[in-house]
Amino acid sequence: EDSRRKKRLKVDSYEIVDEKDEEDGALDIRDIEFRMTNDAKRIQALISGASTSSGRDLIMLKIVLCRALYPQIAVADEFNHFKSGADQLYHTWSKPFVFLHPTSYFGKNPRVLQLTEGDIQTDAPLGFKSKLPLSAKHQILCYLSLLETTKPYIVNSMRMPAAQTLLLLAHTIDTNIGFTRIVCDSWLLLEFPYPESGLNLLLKAVKLRQRWDALINRRLNDANPNKSVEAELQKNQPRESYEELQHDLSCDISAYMSSEVYYTIKRLLPGDLKVLYYGADETHPSIDPNPFEEKFECRPHDKKGGVYVTDNVVYNCVVDTDWSYNSYQETYALPWTCPDCGISLCFSPLERLQHKQFTCSNRTEKKETETPKPVKDNRPNAKEYKCETCKETLYMTPVEILRHKKSCMVK
Repeated sequence: EDSRRKKRLKVDSYEIVDEKDEEDGALDIRDIEFRMTNDAKRIQALISGASTSSGRDLIMLKIVLCRALYPQIAVADEFNHFKSGADQLYHTWSKPFVFLHPTSYFGKNPRVLQLTEGDIQTDAPLGFKSKLPLSAKHQILCYLSLLETTKPYIVNSMRMPAAQTLLLLAHTIDTNIGFTRIVCDSWLLLEFPYPESGLNLLLKAVKLRQRWDALINRRLNDANPNKSVEAELQKNQPRESYEELQHDLSCDISAYMSSEVYYTIKRLLPGDLKVLYYGADETHPSIDPNPFEEKFECRPHDKKGGVYVTDNVVYNCVVDTDWSYNSYQETYALPWTCPDCGISLCFSPLERLQHKQFTCSNRTEKKETETPKPVKDNRPNAKEYKCETCKETLYMTPVEILRHKKSCMVK
């Protein structure tokens, strides 16, 4: 094709010029149309809107990608600190013993994925013994695909905090009675030696997942062209806007992903799974009220034992070890004082959670005296109005504002 293209001699410089070069220098009509329809300010706004302006935006971008790719995650081999960079091993849910691609960033810099001495907690709680490092800096890799050549390689990966990501995205989560041993998707075991640290992190993850799913379902329902009459009436009712809900959710997810909790992480082998669960022969009482999801009806698991407290969380199906059983007994035996109402009783971790959410007298009083938060109106002509007479913040149209002013003056 290059040989058939016409070439001619320049008159002044005696140089051979390709006709394609002259075409490249000509103005493109589509470029002119784009510049006419988009001014500099609009282009700058598009560029700034498409870029991450804060660490929170970056965290949200990574967690959305990770949710789309899950369960394509890889966990480091426990003996990686004894190996060189090229021999670093990782394990995935579908294939163990995979390598970092040698041309990738993590393949060239494997040390950034390893724990340093400062990251490891040396003063473990009394009775907790583990060969695995206790740290708040454990990481997992979320990858796009596996490349099979002479070796299996992880391709296009990004690192994420391990426990926070697993508890937020795992398809199934199994716990022991004290929430100190948590199993994600029946292949990764997280152990939290400090009392209530695992319970608090799991509760945050469950609540965030529920809010995230509710926001997605609301988007889908509003976009559905075949809506019912009830859905239309519900849509017209005043409620928080998508922007407010998304902002609050992104702030809470960012804080959750940055939380510092000490734990160990272990890949479970087939032999571990045989002695991991109680089984369906064990009877477990129902959880009522349910602090994880109040309207969810608890039901026993047919194979693992334990009780479903949400669609994906099974409580009290994981067998306790000596240290986790002793930790639960010590926690149950010590009197616990509620930080809100000051009551002091011997409660289990789950009973403490139930008290905080349902039976705490101080919390009930706060709910009764709490003023409702003004809900932003979705109407285009509605705006925020702070009434100086009644001291209320309302979202109303200009006509409604005038009516409200008159009614306040009469009162």
